[in-house]
Amino acid sequence: MSPPPIAPCPLPYEHCEVEPSLVDLRISPFVRRHLGLLLAVLLVRSLLQTFFPPPRCYCLCPRNRLHFARLRNGCFSGVPTVTELLNPPTAAESLEKYKPQTEEERAIDDFIKNHPLAQELRSKEGFTEARPHMKIPDGYRPHHLTGGLLAGPARIVVPPLVFTEDGGKSIVAISYLGNDLCGHPGIIHGGLLATMLDEGLAWCCFAALPHNMGVTANLNINYRSPAKADSYVVLRATTTKVEGRKAWVEGRMETLAEEGETPVVLAEATALFVTPKQAAVMTNIFPSN
Repeated sequence: MSPPPIAPCPLPYEHCEVEPSLVDLRISPFVRRHLGLLLAVLLVRSLLQTFFPPPRCYCLCPRNRLHFARLRNGCFSGVPTVTELLNPPTAAESLEKYKPQTEEERAIDDFIKNHPLAQELRSKEGFTEARPHMKIPDGYRPHHLTGGLLAGPARIVVPPLVFTEDGGKSIVAISYLGNDLCGHPGIIHGGLLATMLDEGLAWCCFAALPHNMGVTANLNINYRSPAKADSYVVLRATTTKVEGRKAWVEGRMETLAEEGETPVVLAEATALFVTPKQAAVMTNIFPSN
């Protein structure tokens, strides 16, 4: 038989002669309601931490510093800085930016700059002289194909000297090709000529396209004569038609002839370039003159 329930003392606790036990205390509805809410919050928090653990804290201890340095040097070294993108070199600055490092480079550079063709184009109205490869941000240039990987001794020894007609009408570029760019011994690889034609014809029409940008939609090449290694070549291109975001260009690669000589045509090309629809938010590493 269970004992009768104990009636609570009617007196306040401070006047009660007997110390109340925990069993005698009654939890008010207000406390009970909020205690249940607190327990529910703690339960939800525990479940969230179980299925969605918080991110780890990566302090800059020596090991993590080394890892971050490797990540920065390996992944971010080719990313242009905001300053480089907002303040690209002008055409004149691109000419001054290139400094020959060896006697061979200096001799080749002087020959190109002082050649009668360069002097003639330099004196023409409406033409701008520049070295487009030197406009590429310094951090990205080593990763660029023609401006970095294929540039250097026995390859594209000096950056091409380019004369662009205002409005993207035409272009003339003078280059020197070394003997490390061959397919057959002593003969420049046809793929390199294709790459240079693709790039040169694009340079030609950039100023005629929206946002001064275009990507290759079509490129057709006809090879005419072998290109000899360790020789000077000239790329000539003309924009034949522009419609909205599209530009059609024709061009050719030929030898650099002396006065009174007829240049030998090495390859001829036609191409179609299109400005991407998202060009307004894309990075242009070849800013216009």
